[in-house]
Amino acid sequence: MSTMTTTHTGTLVAHLSTGLSCHGEVDIAVAGQLVDDCRGQLDDLALPAGSVFVVDLSGVTFMDSAGLEALLEVQELVESIRVAG
Repeated sequence: MSTMTTTHTGTLVAHLSTGLSCHGEVDIAVAGQLVDDCRGQLDDLALPAGSVFVVDLSGVTFMDSAGLEALLEVQELVESIRVAG
């Protein structure tokens, strides 16, 4: 699978074969887009049961409470897919 990238106000989100990798700031300006990107990536990957969806934050330089809330929303998305799948 080829890597696609999307920029959000200085934040880079790379779509990977197992999830997403974020670089830059994850704050209120990009939190909603991060959730949307994760939702889209989950739909595109159609991961089989027992798979892992990774959100790599090693390149994140700043995260505010909106970023943390976005991560919790992504966790809920992943869990809902596991229950439904």
